[in-house]
Amino acid sequence: MTKQAIVDRVFEWFVAEGNPSSVAEDGTVCMYRGNGGERCAVGLFLTEYRDSFEFENIYGLMPFLPQIEDQRKESAIAFWDKLQDVHDHATQEEAKEGKNFLDEFVPRLRGFCTLRKLIYPGDQR
Repeated sequence: MTKQAIVDRVFEWFVAEGNPSSVAEDGTVCMYRGNGGERCAVGLFLTEYRDSFEFENIYGLMPFLPQIEDQRKESAIAFWDKLQDVHDHATQEEAKEGKNFLDEFVPRLRGFCTLRKLIYPGDQR
């Protein structure tokens, strides 16, 4: 899977389709998958899921994430880790400050794309 395809899917899930972010019931901790079908940016791509994954970092999840075809200068682990940060920081701002998730998520995803020379999918619409 290419990095661009991953970003495109993340954009579709959160921005185009309007799906909510995945957080614990208390709203303070991000989750890879929520009870109502919610996902985080990385959780969208897990090829299988176990409750124990919620206690794993990206390193432990690598066997369950698609291989990235276009490595360029950034490792797959760093790419997934930074993508997770985009989601988690936007979710944390929503929980702490009462901000709108998409208002926080969109500029973070755009910056993520810019740094990696990827096309921000919203610019194609």
